[in-house]
Amino acid sequence: MLSVVSMFFLEQPETSRMNSNSCEHRRICLMPVAMLVLLVASVTAQAQIYRCEIDGTTVFSDTPCSIDAVAYASAATVSVIPSAGDLDRTEAANQAFIQARLDRQAAEREARLRRAERSQAAAVAPAPAANRVIILPQVAQAPGHGRYRPHPRHRAGEEEATRQQRFSALSGPWPGSRRPEPRVP
Repeated sequence: MLSVVSMFFLEQPETSRMNSNSCEHRRICLMPVAMLVLLVASVTAQAQIYRCEIDGTTVFSDTPCSIDAVAYASAATVSVIPSAGDLDRTEAANQAFIQARLDRQAAEREARLRRAERSQAAAVAPAPAANRVIILPQVAQAPGHGRYRPHPRHRAGEEEATRQQRFSALSGPWPGSRRPEPRVP
C-alpha cells in the first residue's frame, strides 16, 4: 500500500516528464489526490440509521430515539408488494364511473341549453325605439349673414359692391364675418 501511495505522491520518473500532460512541475498530481479525498469522504459518509416505533408509527432517524436503540440493518433487497388480483375489474369499474359522470354532465349541459332557448323564445321582443326629434331654436337671420346666402343672380345689382368688398376671416366683429364698408351716396 505504501508503494502505491508513494508512486502517486512522489515525483514522476524522467520518461513521463517529457509528456506534456504529466505532472512535471508539480510535486503531487491532482487526480490521485482527488480520488483519495473521495474515498475518505465515502467512508465517513456511511452513517447509522435507527428504526423507531413512535405511537405506532415507524420512523427512520439518524439519531437514536431511545437509550436502548439498535441500528437498523438493511437487507439491501427491494421489497415489492404484489398487485391485487382484481385490477381488471377495478379498472372497468373506474372507466364505467368516469363515463357515467361524463354522460351526466353532458345531459345537464343539454338541459341548460334547452331551458335557455325556451326562455329566449318566450321573452317579449323589444319594441323599436322611438325616432328622436331634435328641435333647434329658430333665430332670425338677416339676409347675407349666417347660413342663408342668396344666390348671386337674385342680387344682380349688388354683385359689383360684393366683389369690391374685402373679405377676411379676422376683419369683422366675429370670425368669418364681413367688415361693413361705408356706402358712397
